[in-house]
Amino acid sequence: MAAFTSQSSNLRATSFVGGPLRVSGPSAARVTRERGTTPVRMAQQLQGTVVSTKMEKTIVVSVLREVPHPQYTKRVRQTNKFLAHDEEETAEEGDYVRIVPTRPISKRKRFAVAEIIRKAS
Repeated sequence: MAAFTSQSSNLRATSFVGGPLRVSGPSAARVTRERGTTPVRMAQQLQGTVVSTKMEKTIVVSVLREVPHPQYTKRVRQTNKFLAHDEEETAEEGDYVRIVPTRPISKRKRFAVAEIIRKAS
């Protein structure tokens, strides 16, 4: 019973324990909620280049981002590949597209094509 009455500032209060959710650290700005509601994160929209369209209604989008090197602080390019749902199969290789998160469609497919920003030349 003593664990339920503990009021540590870094514990997350659940609906069983009661009270508002308190989060400390880097995730504190992303998660805010009051009692009885579910946490909501900002929708993550990504932009990238289509690198493959060989699957049916699925494209592979390469997202490029620049991050500082942890030791040398030089900007280093990093890429991530995401599978995205393309219902109309309008995207082609080389297109620059915007993808938005959606419900899980398959094991790795968690995004859908929102728009084609620039067609490949």
